[in-house]
Amino acid sequence: MLSQRAIPLLSVVIVVRVHFSGAGMERCLLQWRSTISEESVATATFAASPEQGVYRYRPRGAPARSVAVGDAHCFPLLRVFVGGIIQALVAEGGSGRVLVPWIHDPTQETRLFEPEFSVRSVQYLGSSGSGNPQAEEGVELDHFRYSGGQYESGADYWLANGLLHEYRWQQRGANWVVRLKNLDGRWPGAELWPSTRPAVNANQ
Repeated sequence: MLSQRAIPLLSVVIVVRVHFSGAGMERCLLQWRSTISEESVATATFAASPEQGVYRYRPRGAPARSVAVGDAHCFPLLRVFVGGIIQALVAEGGSGRVLVPWIHDPTQETRLFEPEFSVRSVQYLGSSGSGNPQAEEGVELDHFRYSGGQYESGADYWLANGLLHEYRWQQRGANWVVRLKNLDGRWPGAELWPSTRPAVNANQ
């Protein structure tokens, strides 16, 4: 799966390529690329392994560094991949360690894509868009509360077959709401993670 996010204000595009197998994310490549020079400002790779996953990152002009991931899941930044992380945490009973590449301050180029580990948790709060007025007719949404990392007070996520339709969270006193605007083409998430609904509520 290939996804990218353009940030015109910074003349930057984040490009993520992920390869999935039956066990989930097998490997991924991340690039922080200048849209002016077309050069990569930072790159990172993740390779999963039953014994020890490895995360390797390299800011421009600096040597590459490798970090053993252990039992942590790698979240490749872009929200199209959040269904896989939620499914993985549900499978672990509702919580687990997650690695998120660091991008808090784009001006600190030498720190871009540093591995940042935190414990994340999910709670399943119901289906059919419970509490979500944006649910489309005929689309069954699963509602999750996702906590940890920058989401100290939790964020609400609504997904359909792993595709994020909406999420809401609070940050620095502001309320944020992000919604899927449209969907063109075929969404492969139904094959990658066909159901994010746990058999037992993760908050029990």
